[in-house]
Amino acid sequence: MGTNGNLELRLIHDTLQASTTHDGINVYETTDRLAKFLDSIKNPTNDQYKNWFIETSKDLQVNEFRGEHLGGITTNEIIIDVPRKLILYTHNYEYPDSFMNACIKLQLRHNYQILQYGKPIKKNPYAEI
Repeated sequence: MGTNGNLELRLIHDTLQASTTHDGINVYETTDRLAKFLDSIKNPTNDQYKNWFIETSKDLQVNEFRGEHLGGITTNEIIIDVPRKLILYTHNYEYPDSFMNACIKLQLRHNYQILQYGKPIKKNPYAEI
């Protein structure tokens, strides 16, 4: 059974999104790739961020670009907000080994804030009141 995954990159005037309906846990590996990208390029431009995001998404097989996120129960999600130096991620019971180490690097070397969040539970409109 596959897991969904959503990946989002927010820039000042643009937002790029990628989704997958399988191996969604791969989105967490984005943090490690972001840390390496930021270590290699000082003050990247928006175009460099966009190119990095597209290549990373393809490498991680999160390459179905959409105008919106996958719906349903998506437990794997990373949102990278570049102007705010913020990474939001959904809770999961397992993460790739590189995820937590990359979060520490992003905090210490690049002043990113890393926050976990829970997706709101939608009330079933057909449930009895």
